[in-house]
Amino acid sequence: MILVDSDVLIDVLRKEPRAVDALRRQRETGEVIGSSSVSVAEVLRGCARDEATLAVATRVLEAITEVPFGPKSARRFGRLMHTLDRAGARIPTVDGMVAATALEEGGRLMTRNGQDFARVAGLEILSP
Repeated sequence: MILVDSDVLIDVLRKEPRAVDALRRQRETGEVIGSSSVSVAEVLRGCARDEATLAVATRVLEAITEVPFGPKSARRFGRLMHTLDRAGARIPTVDGMVAATALEEGGRLMTRNGQDFARVAGLEILSP
């Protein structure tokens, strides 16, 4: 499974060709496309002010697998953030939650935010 970060989901909503094509190529290989519930929440928060955009976002999100930020991800998040904090390589909390979820699902994340996520050991970053 490849988890898709909120920035790529937003690009898909905006019909950015690079993001749309990247996800289409992954699907054609049989890859399961998912997103952390944290990223889903971020996208819906931004779309909630506009009913038309919210409707499109809802359709896009229904087409992917939503992976919950649950107990295993929470525990991994705590360890991950502690390690990064001690190394002086802090990342935003939400990014840590997304990274922890991706690691629990096999360690693959499609994002344009490679700078922050590159600090996370074991996380494979895919660029759209």
